[in-house]
Amino acid sequence: MAQVLSLTDVRVDIEFTLPDQRRPDLVLSSPSEGWLCVVENKIDSLEGTRQTEAYYEEAQREDAFPPNRYPYRLFVYLTPQGQVPRSPYFTPMSYGTIREILTSLRGEGASALGQVVLDQYGKCLETNVMMNEDELRKVCRYLYRQHREAIDAIYAYGRGSALAQAVLTGVLEGLQSTAIIDTSGNQVEWTSSSGVGWMALWPRHWPTRPGYYPAYYGMWFDPAGRRDAIKMNIGFNTPDGPNVRRRYAEVVGGDKSIAPVEVEARGPESLAMATREGVTKLRALIDASIVLVERAYREAVPEGWAGGPR
Repeated sequence: MAQVLSLTDVRVDIEFTLPDQRRPDLVLSSPSEGWLCVVENKIDSLEGTRQTEAYYEEAQREDAFPPNRYPYRLFVYLTPQGQVPRSPYFTPMSYGTIREILTSLRGEGASALGQVVLDQYGKCLETNVMMNEDELRKVCRYLYRQHREAIDAIYAYGRGSALAQAVLTGVLEGLQSTAIIDTSGNQVEWTSSSGVGWMALWPRHWPTRPGYYPAYYGMWFDPAGRRDAIKMNIGFNTPDGPNVRRRYAEVVGGDKSIAPVEVEARGPESLAMATREGVTKLRALIDASIVLVERAYREAVPEGWAGGPR
């Protein structure tokens, strides 16, 4: 079909805003010829939650690109290796395919300037996007040999979640400014800790120590940072955690009340909104459960409270 299009009224929109405020990377459309092409480009990141599914659904809407007005439709998921998207309506495409298309266009009537642009863009793709795995391994091995100590330190200490850190800070600030009373009638003071892929907070008087957290409020995330999303829940670590969890489930009426809550930041521009959502949800979890969790903790591990800090 593309060969017979006139392309006289093509509109190209970068990060076009759909009705639900989501923004595909590239939207091309022609109202007169009734075609639509939506491109989502991923180079150094993974697909967001329901991202391609939502793009497809929103593009059907009457206030966007209704199918009766745009019957010719193409949805493309563009990645360096041609990864498969979640939506079956998106066609996976690699940058290698783009490079082949550009090569085939040479000599097809492009001007001298057009030929230069095609060549330069193709070289850019080969250099910056399409490095093959063997070349990448060689570069990684060289960098590791030259900077082993620094890379090991980054791997051990540099991983984290901007969203989790922001939520932890916001919740602790809120807890310090409001009084929460424990089962003994005392105001609760809070402490926190973190590790690879997790952050946790709990009342300071709970009998815990490094590596021993029978009950706590936790956030879990991808330590590699491929997706800044956190799952928040009550945590119960071995060896005493399973008994505390079992007693807590008995107190609240079943395990269904122990369900994780997930929040995601889909980029720097949404971090503030996701942080507010995370702080609200984690604080609501704490307020609703702290007295019952402490009761379960005391009843399941009574010996731990005799000499616990106050």
